[in-house]
Amino acid sequence: MARVQQTVGLYAGGKVNLYFDVVKGGSLEETGGIDKGVFQHLLRELPESLEDLRALDLGCGDGRWSEVLHGRGAAEVIALDRSIEMLARAFQRGKDHGLDRLSLLLGDMQELPLRDSSVHLALASFCLMYFRDLNPTMGEIARVLVPGGSLFIATNLVEVYPSDLACHLEGKVFPIEVRLGDHDILQLDNVVQPLRWYLDAFRAAGLSIQSYAKFAPEGLTVAADYSRRSNLQLSKAMFHLVR
Repeated sequence: MARVQQTVGLYAGGKVNLYFDVVKGGSLEETGGIDKGVFQHLLRELPESLEDLRALDLGCGDGRWSEVLHGRGAAEVIALDRSIEMLARAFQRGKDHGLDRLSLLLGDMQELPLRDSSVHLALASFCLMYFRDLNPTMGEIARVLVPGGSLFIATNLVEVYPSDLACHLEGKVFPIEVRLGDHDILQLDNVVQPLRWYLDAFRAAGLSIQSYAKFAPEGLTVAADYSRRSNLQLSKAMFHLVR
């Protein structure tokens, strides 16, 4: 069995509540908060109808994207997260909004508790930027997708300048300051993941890019006290891939 790598993120110190209730939009709408531009683009990219399809919401958080997938007619929506607290939030959303085809699954993206070729569509919304190695996760997602199945990803990208520092900084953890308007809300750890990391991981997993869009890092800045702040350039991205 593969060894699951430790990830950084927001499962500590009350950051979860701030992240979902404030930063992502207090209304809990899937298009709210600092990622509004990316999310609106993703909504347009997703198929209008998922009838008869099995969909997987990776790192589901409070289940906002599970609700979108359910609303587009998926025969089953699997909401997966490694946090019981997040699954409890997704459960409450499902109960409040009548999501009768929603299944909750506790698990890790690097060892998905699902059969091979058992999912038609997978979505990973801002849950991949905490991994120091993307290959195990991409391999697992490709494994559970049916041939021709789709993967949609929204994530942060971090490029290193000048390039001769890449070998020293890529894969390292650095602090991001998350802002809403003119106010600092919280600080999160992020891994330095350049675009090249994603492209290499897609290729290794046998995933083909159908579309790619890049966005400004709205609401995000490298922490002011980070010594390599001037060497990192943030952006956001959305990918549509097919196995």
